[in-house]
Order: sequence, then structure tokens, then C-alpha cells
Amino acid sequence: MKNKYDKIYAEGRDVLGTAFPEIMAAFEGYESLTILDVGAGQGRDALPLARMGHRVVAIDPSRIGIAQLAEDANAEGLDITAIVARVEEFKPTEQFDVLLFDRTLHMILDETERHAALKQCLPWAKPTARIIIADEKSNLPGLRGVIEADGDWEMTFAAKGFVFYSRKPPL
Repeated sequence: MKNKYDKIYAEGRDVLGTAFPEIMAAFEGYESLTILDVGAGQGRDALPLARMGHRVVAIDPSRIGIAQLAEDANAEGLDITAIVARVEEFKPTEQFDVLLFDRTLHMILDETERHAALKQCLPWAKPTARIIIADEKSNLPGLRGVIEADGDWEMTFAAKGFVFYSRKPPL
């Protein structure tokens, strides 16, 4: 039975297009990162990141999107763990080098839930982690506020609907 998150993927493969160059560029020069791709869907980011040699844990509430992602990852032998889960209910068993939110929080959550979900994810980041967010320009100030209120982060990039953060180095 389809859930409401499956509608977008019921049309077929690659309905959301290719990965943003800004996101892919953020991974240049890095090897073997562990990435949490929140709202991974069919793998627009997860697949190319795994092809770059990174290990990806991909979560999405769409059974169809995650099934398509898992099928493609398995066919290519990529290191992707594909999990059907809403971010608010996900319970990771590890911390991540990168928390990636590519145009997903605004699609499934209202503002209060969106901010709470992002705040919930911050402890899942390793001490040297980065956060990469692509979202509606109007949502970015609130998301930035959540991250900056944590106090451990410094912005490294902000433009055209993107905001990237890195953990501040210890004093």
C-alpha cells in the first residue's frame, strides 16, 4: 500500500533530476565519509556520493523511492543503506561526517516540525562533521537559527538556497 510520500516517485525513476553541482562540489577532496542523506528518495545525492567512495545512510518515508534507491545501489554494488523512515522517528546507531538535507525538510514538515527535526539531528554529527542544506530561500533563516543556536557550528557557504556548516574546532 502506498503512503502519501510515495506519490512523487510513482511516476518513475529520476523524477527529481540530478544532484546539485553545489552539493557535489562540497565533497571534492574528501574520501570515505559517512553521510546521512535525509529525504534521500530515489538517490539523487546518495548514488553519486556513494560512487565517489562515501558510505551513505539514506532515509526517506517513501517506500517506492527507497526501493528504487536500494535497487540501483545494489545493481552498482554501492555502499548505501536505504531505510524507510521519517526523520522525526529515525534512531541512528552511529554518528555521521555529514548531515545532508537536500530540499526535503520543507516538503514533509511544517516550520515547527522542521526546526525540531533539524535540532534532533545535530547530535548525530561527529565532532568534525559538516551540515549541508539545500532548501527554499525563505526557510533558510529559520534553519540557520536552529544550527547557530547549538553554538558548535560555523557557516562555510551560503548562496542561492544553500547553506553549509562545519563544526567549530575545539579551543
